Amino acid sequence: GKVQPLQLTFKKPPEDYFFMSWNWPLIRKIALWIFLSGLIAMVALVVAMVSSLPKTCNPPTQWYQGSVIYEIFPASFSDSNHDGIGDLGGITVRADYLSSLGVKGVRLNSIFAAEHYPEHYENITSLTSLAKELGTLNDFKILVDALRLRNISVLLDLPVWPVVEKLKDDTVEVHQFNEVEYNSPSVEFLKSASLIKESQHDEITQALYFWLEHKVDGFYLKGLEHHLEDVHFVSSIRRWKKVLGPDRPLIVNYNVVKNCPKGILNTVLANVDLIDVQLNMEEGTESFAKQIDSFLNGTLFSKGSMPWIHWNLGNVDTPRLANRLYHSNATLGVTLLQLMLPGTASIFYGDEIGLKQISDPHDDYN
Repeated sequence: GKVQPLQLTFKKPPEDYFFMSWNWPLIRKIALWIFLSGLIAMVALVVAMVSSLPKTCNPPTQWYQGSVIYEIFPASFSDSNHDGIGDLGGITVRADYLSSLGVKGVRLNSIFAAEHYPEHYENITSLTSLAKELGTLNDFKILVDALRLRNISVLLDLPVWPVVEKLKDDTVEVHQFNEVEYNSPSVEFLKSASLIKESQHDEITQALYFWLEHKVDGFYLKGLEHHLEDVHFVSSIRRWKKVLGPDRPLIVNYNVVKNCPKGILNTVLANVDLIDVQLNMEEGTESFAKQIDSFLNGTLFSKGSMPWIHWNLGNVDTPRLANRLYHSNATLGVTLLQLMLPGTASIFYGDEIGLKQISDPHDDYN
């Protein structure tokens, strides 16, 4: 039961093997330094990788992504000439207030000439004419410049429906609008030639070019869902986005995505930047939570390349938020929730202070 110690035996005497004469002390030193050098290199690589990582996890975004957009119905916001109707000058006067809110964009709805404006603001007669009650194009320029000075962009609602009942096939070559080019004195001749070409465009494209010349930074095409079955819808939305370029958002209502035929849905999603989603709070918090979950777990959050959601709690077409929630302070709570949602928040003017709708049972306004 005695165990013999393990012994290494050679077929030949040890001194007959070729590696026995190597300089093993030197080999051991070289191997040690190679190991230590590799270890130092790996540590250095890790340090370099860590130091080169971005300090935040936020990917590059456009100015309108994750920002706050403030929606204004100009005729009832602020009156600068004391005629009883709000106007563009009134918004200009409140530019510092808008800046104090931290908004990145002001969205003007219903600024176009209409019969019996502002009561019947939806009956517009042109997509390029201002309602005279709001002021002139020079007033509009002053407003845009005042807001831009405070790093606030101007966006416009374009009521596509029912102003335009049928889309047209536009075969005129479309060029992306370049503000520097259009404002350069050296290209006035080319500019005038371009405007002649633009006169051949469909009504919506003409309106886009017109307002881009007046430094508008984005558009909400309202009522576009009524044109989904139009044979020119796909070519039109591609053309409109090409005119705007990558930095100016094209906004549509969620009904455009919801009712869009599957065959053209990917084209729509590729050419739209913000999708307006209205949240309904009248049915309680559980229903409210289900609405939010349905969007967060839906198509729009399935890929990083999808359009951003433009959340709104109320707008020009809905009763006041404070009236629907029965308490002015509730608007602050629900607005705070809105600001925490991933996407872009849209606040209807006055909701940030719990403004209630005017009660006028005897029609005293008229």
